[in-house]
Amino acid sequence: MHRVPTGFYSMVWKILGRSDSGFELSRSSLPKFPTMDEMTEGEKNFALKVEEFLSSVPKPEYRQLLVELLMVIATVLERNKELKFHVTIKLDELVNGAMELFAGETGKEQSTFYSTPASGAFGTTTFFARTIVNQLLKESVNVEVDAECVIS
Repeated sequence: MHRVPTGFYSMVWKILGRSDSGFELSRSSLPKFPTMDEMTEGEKNFALKVEEFLSSVPKPEYRQLLVELLMVIATVLERNKELKFHVTIKLDELVNGAMELFAGETGKEQSTFYSTPASGAFGTTTFFARTIVNQLLKESVNVEVDAECVIS
Protein backbone atom coordinates (compact mmCIF):
# COMPACT_ATOMS: atom_id res chain seq x y z
CA MET A 1 0.00 0.00 0.00
CA HIS A 2 1.07 3.60 -0.59
CA ARG A 3 2.10 6.03 2.09
CA VAL A 4 -0.89 8.16 2.96
CA PRO A 5 -1.72 10.49 5.86
CA THR A 6 -3.51 9.17 8.92
CA GLY A 7 -7.24 8.99 8.33
CA PHE A 8 -6.85 9.24 4.55
CA TYR A 9 -9.24 6.42 3.64
CA SER A 10 -11.86 7.74 6.02
CA MET A 11 -11.59 11.14 4.35
CA VAL A 12 -11.98 9.58 0.89
CA TRP A 13 -15.08 7.78 2.19
CA LYS A 14 -16.54 11.09 3.39
CA ILE A 15 -15.85 12.75 0.05
CA LEU A 16 -17.62 9.87 -1.71
CA GLY A 17 -20.56 10.39 0.62
CA ARG A 18 -20.74 14.06 -0.40
CA SER A 19 -20.71 13.36 -4.14
CA ASP A 20 -23.40 11.99 -6.41
CA SER A 21 -21.09 10.01 -8.68
CA GLY A 22 -17.63 9.53 -7.17
CA PHE A 23 -14.18 10.12 -8.68
CA GLU A 24 -12.70 9.97 -12.13
CA LEU A 25 -9.00 9.80 -12.87
CA SER A 26 -7.58 9.35 -16.37
CA ARG A 27 -9.13 6.11 -17.48
CA SER A 28 -10.23 4.82 -14.12
CA SER A 29 -13.00 5.68 -11.70
CA LEU A 30 -14.03 5.13 -8.12
CA PRO A 31 -17.83 5.23 -8.23
CA LYS A 32 -19.95 6.11 -5.22
CA PHE A 33 -22.23 3.18 -5.94
CA PRO A 34 -21.82 0.26 -5.58
CA THR A 35 -18.71 1.11 -3.50
CA MET A 36 -20.63 2.58 -0.55
CA ASP A 37 -23.31 -0.10 -0.77
CA GLU A 38 -20.86 -2.99 -0.64
CA MET A 39 -18.24 -1.69 1.79
CA THR A 40 -17.87 0.22 5.03
CA GLU A 41 -15.66 3.19 5.84
CA GLY A 42 -13.10 1.32 7.95
CA GLU A 43 -13.08 -1.86 5.90
CA LYS A 44 -9.74 -3.06 4.52
CA ASN A 45 -11.40 -3.78 1.16
CA PHE A 46 -12.31 -0.10 0.83
CA ALA A 47 -8.70 0.93 1.46
CA LEU A 48 -7.58 -1.60 -1.14
CA LYS A 49 -10.14 -0.24 -3.64
CA VAL A 50 -8.79 3.30 -3.11
CA GLU A 51 -5.23 1.98 -3.52
CA GLU A 52 -6.21 0.20 -6.73
CA PHE A 53 -7.76 3.44 -8.00
CA LEU A 54 -4.61 5.45 -7.21
CA SER A 55 -2.35 2.71 -8.60
CA SER A 56 -3.73 3.44 -12.07
CA VAL A 57 -1.34 6.43 -12.04
CA PRO A 58 2.15 5.31 -13.04
CA LYS A 59 4.03 8.39 -11.76
CA PRO A 60 4.58 8.36 -7.97
CA GLU A 61 4.92 12.16 -7.84
CA TYR A 62 1.52 12.57 -9.50
CA ARG A 63 -0.02 10.02 -7.10
CA GLN A 64 1.35 12.10 -4.21
CA LEU A 65 -0.29 15.22 -5.64
CA LEU A 66 -3.57 13.30 -5.84
CA VAL A 67 -3.30 12.31 -2.18
CA GLU A 68 -2.69 15.97 -1.28
CA LEU A 69 -5.62 17.04 -3.45
CA LEU A 70 -7.97 14.54 -1.81
CA MET A 71 -6.92 15.77 1.62
CA VAL A 72 -7.68 19.37 0.62
CA ILE A 73 -11.08 18.38 -0.83
CA ALA A 74 -11.89 16.59 2.44
CA THR A 75 -10.90 19.67 4.45
CA VAL A 76 -13.00 22.01 2.30
CA LEU A 77 -16.04 19.72 2.58
CA GLU A 78 -15.52 19.23 6.32
CA ARG A 79 -15.49 22.97 6.91
CA ASN A 80 -18.46 23.61 4.60
CA LYS A 81 -21.13 21.08 5.50
CA GLU A 82 -23.59 22.60 3.01
CA LEU A 83 -21.46 21.73 -0.04
CA LYS A 84 -21.89 18.61 -2.12
CA PHE A 85 -20.57 17.54 -5.51
CA HIS A 86 -23.41 16.84 -7.93
CA VAL A 87 -21.11 15.65 -10.71
CA THR A 88 -18.20 13.27 -10.94
CA ILE A 89 -15.11 14.74 -9.26
CA LYS A 90 -12.54 14.82 -12.05
CA LEU A 91 -9.24 14.72 -10.20
CA ASP A 92 -7.06 15.28 -13.28
CA GLU A 93 -8.93 18.50 -14.06
CA LEU A 94 -8.45 19.76 -10.52
CA VAL A 95 -4.71 19.02 -10.56
CA ASN A 96 -4.34 20.68 -13.97
CA GLY A 97 -6.31 23.71 -12.76
CA ALA A 98 -4.02 24.07 -9.74
CA MET A 99 -0.93 23.75 -11.93
CA GLU A 100 -2.25 26.45 -14.30
CA LEU A 101 -2.92 28.80 -11.36
CA PHE A 102 0.56 28.09 -10.04
CA ALA A 103 2.25 28.79 -13.38
CA GLY A 104 0.19 31.93 -13.94
CA GLU A 105 0.95 33.43 -10.55
CA THR A 106 4.54 32.37 -10.03
CA GLY A 107 5.78 32.56 -13.61
CA LYS A 108 7.34 29.13 -13.16
CA GLU A 109 6.85 26.09 -15.37
CA GLN A 110 3.94 23.82 -14.43
CA SER A 111 6.39 20.94 -14.03
CA THR A 112 7.95 22.68 -11.00
CA PHE A 113 4.60 22.26 -9.21
CA TYR A 114 5.65 18.67 -8.43
CA SER A 115 8.58 19.84 -6.31
CA THR A 116 6.72 22.68 -4.60
CA PRO A 117 6.18 22.30 -0.83
CA ALA A 118 2.60 21.74 0.31
CA SER A 119 2.51 24.68 2.74
CA GLY A 120 3.18 28.36 2.32
CA ALA A 121 1.72 31.17 0.23
CA PHE A 122 2.74 29.48 -3.01
CA GLY A 123 2.41 25.88 -1.77
CA THR A 124 0.44 23.19 -3.53
CA THR A 125 -2.26 23.26 -0.85
CA THR A 126 -3.03 26.91 -1.63
CA PHE A 127 -3.48 26.22 -5.34
CA PHE A 128 -5.50 23.05 -4.73
CA ALA A 129 -7.83 24.90 -2.36
CA ARG A 130 -8.37 27.74 -4.81
CA THR A 131 -9.02 25.32 -7.68
CA ILE A 132 -11.52 23.36 -5.60
CA VAL A 133 -13.34 26.54 -4.57
CA ASN A 134 -13.42 27.67 -8.22
CA GLN A 135 -14.93 24.29 -9.13
CA LEU A 136 -17.45 24.53 -6.32
CA LEU A 137 -18.54 27.94 -7.57
CA LYS A 138 -19.25 26.57 -11.03
CA GLU A 139 -22.36 24.65 -11.95
CA SER A 140 -20.75 21.40 -10.78
CA VAL A 141 -21.75 21.83 -7.17
CA ASN A 142 -24.96 23.06 -5.62
CA VAL A 143 -25.29 24.39 -2.11
CA GLU A 144 -27.88 22.48 -0.13
CA VAL A 145 -29.87 24.96 1.93
CA ASP A 146 -31.75 23.85 5.01
CA ALA A 147 -35.40 24.86 4.58
CA GLU A 148 -35.44 26.37 8.09
CA CYS A 149 -32.68 28.81 7.13
CA VAL A 150 -34.39 30.20 4.02
CA ILE A 151 -35.66 33.78 4.11
CA SER A 152 -38.70 34.30 1.94
